[in-house]
Amino acid sequence: MSTIDIQIVSNTVSLLPGKAILLKKHSTLVVSDLHIGKAGHFRKYGIPISKSVHQDDLSTLSQIIQTHFIKKLLIIGDLFHSELNLEWDLFKSFLENHQQVKTILVAGNHDRYTKDVMKDYFTVYEEGYELENIIFSHEPLETKNIAADQYNICGHIHPAVRLNGSGRQSMKLPCFYFGERQGILPAFGKFTGSSIIRPTKADRIYVIAGKKVIAVS
Repeated sequence: MSTIDIQIVSNTVSLLPGKAILLKKHSTLVVSDLHIGKAGHFRKYGIPISKSVHQDDLSTLSQIIQTHFIKKLLIIGDLFHSELNLEWDLFKSFLENHQQVKTILVAGNHDRYTKDVMKDYFTVYEEGYELENIIFSHEPLETKNIAADQYNICGHIHPAVRLNGSGRQSMKLPCFYFGERQGILPAFGKFTGSSIIRPTKADRIYVIAGKKVIAVS
């Protein structure tokens, strides 16, 4: 399993193949867009999606927490997909299994259905969360709202890039995107979809390919 370390405003940030980032100095893991409960939301409308997709995501998250001795879990939006359903119990069990970890949620647009309930279980920030000079938000901030000595890391977009090979072969892969003032995390949840981004030459793009993080620009 390979990771890549980059520097963001004097912080060493590790890009993990589990579609998460690690701030080593703070023992903090950052993820975005789990969309727990989306499978149940689909089942409600007659589309048979197994809740095991969310169980798999939480198992992956648990493994990362244990491997890197995480003390703080920061979720930057869209933890839960819609109104509460039985899959919320999966996350409550996850919290019970990781009581040593401080969990923080920056509420996303989907979390409007459940954030009042979530406040009974962990800390919820409505707008953003700042750690040193990094502002964590769900949706990308406007550049005018990012100070010269700050950097914005967000989610919401579910970024991916399409890599083209020989013989008209192509592959869409989730990615970490880092521009001059702003970075965007891939969606952690497997059942989320993704959006193709078109980076400039100045942007840094790192794709997740299996158990590897690979720099492509």
